[in-house]
Amino acid sequence: MKDADDRGATGRDSYFVEFKAGDVVFQEGDASRAMYIVESGEVDILRRIGSEERLLATLESGEFFGEMSLLEALPRVASARTRSDCRLLEIEPEVFQTLIRSRPEVVMQMLRKLSERLRELSDIEAHTPELPADVADLSDGAEAAPDDETVAREGAEGGEPSIVLVHASSDTRFDLPPGDGEVTVGRADTVTGHLPHVDLGPIDAWTTVSRRHAKIMRRGDRFFVMEETRSANGTWVGEDRLIAGAVREATLGDTLRFGGVRLLLRSGEASS
Repeated sequence: MKDADDRGATGRDSYFVEFKAGDVVFQEGDASRAMYIVESGEVDILRRIGSEERLLATLESGEFFGEMSLLEALPRVASARTRSDCRLLEIEPEVFQTLIRSRPEVVMQMLRKLSERLRELSDIEAHTPELPADVADLSDGAEAAPDDETVAREGAEGGEPSIVLVHASSDTRFDLPPGDGEVTVGRADTVTGHLPHVDLGPIDAWTTVSRRHAKIMRRGDRFFVMEETRSANGTWVGEDRLIAGAVREATLGDTLRFGGVRLLLRSGEASS
C-alpha cells in the first residue's frame, strides 16, 4: 500500500508514491482521479475478458498508465497491480492541465500511446491466443524446460537435431533444449532473481528487450513464438510484428527479432 509519509512532493499536486510487490494501484471499475508514471519497478496492467483476468502489459521505468482517467471521468477500464516494489509518480488533474499548457508535445506522445494500446486491446479481444489446431497447447501441462546450467552450450541428445538461436554480430549462440516444451526470452532481473532461459541482456546494448519479453514453444520439428504481454519494442518473426498474445509459427532460417536484437533460428549442425 502507498504510504503518505513516503510521498516526496514534486509539485503542488504531484507526488511520488511507493508500493510493495503485489499491491493493487487501482482496480478495474474504480473511480479514476490520477495517472501514473513508473519511476522504478514493474506494474502489470490487467483486464477481465469474459471469465478470465488477462494480463495486457507489464510496464517498466519510464512508461505510464491510467492516462484515460485524465481525459474523461469514467471508471477504470483495467486494473494495475505491482509485479515488484515500485515507485510511481502520481499526476492528478490539476498538474495534467498545467502539462497541457506547458508541454503539449508530451501530451501528444501520450495520446499516440493511448491509441496504440486501444488498437492492441481490440486485437487481443478479437484473436484468441491459440496454437494451430493440430498442435497441443504447450503452455498447459508441458514439461518445464531444463535450467540454463543444463541447457547452456549443450547439443541435443538422443539423436534429435540441435536447434540454436544465433546472434551474428557477436557470434553468440543460444541452444534450445531438445523435446517439446517452451523457453522464455528476455533479460535477467537482478532484483527479483528472474532469469530467462535465453538471456539477451549481455548482447542488448540499448536495453530494448523486456525482462519477460516472449517465449518460444517447440512441438516436434515445429516452432512457435508468442509475445505474452505487450512489449514496448516489439517481437518479430521475419518482417511480421506479433500482436501480444498471438502465436506465430517460425521455421528454420527465419530471423526472430526481440526488441533491437536479431537472432537467426537454425540447426546447430549448420554452425561453423
